[in-house]
Amino acid sequence: MAIAKRDGWGMSQDFINELAKTLGRLPTRGQTIAAAVEYDFEYLRKWCNNEWYYMILSISINEVNDDGEIVREIDSSSVGGYESEGEYWKTEALRTANYMIENQLKECEEKAFWEERGVETIN
Repeated sequence: MAIAKRDGWGMSQDFINELAKTLGRLPTRGQTIAAAVEYDFEYLRKWCNNEWYYMILSISINEVNDDGEIVREIDSSSVGGYESEGEYWKTEALRTANYMIENQLKECEEKAFWEERGVETIN
């Protein structure tokens, strides 16, 4: 509790509203901090019990042949520290994949532009 008080822990307004419903009144600052500590403890207890885990997102864009075998990797990205619980990691995976695809499409368009003008580009 001392660290939470010192660091000014709190909760989202939605969580405070839920706590107010439970208490029948708005929580005090101390009750909000205590609830934040309890929430954090429960969240990390779940991690200790393998109910969720940290993970690495690795996304690759590959060229494949007609048999579906990977011929070469065109682009890849890996970022760690995502929590398996919830949907955030899925949102980030899609955002990263879309960003990578957009970049590859832009590169293809630029390559075609220069090839039409007889300029050789590198991959």
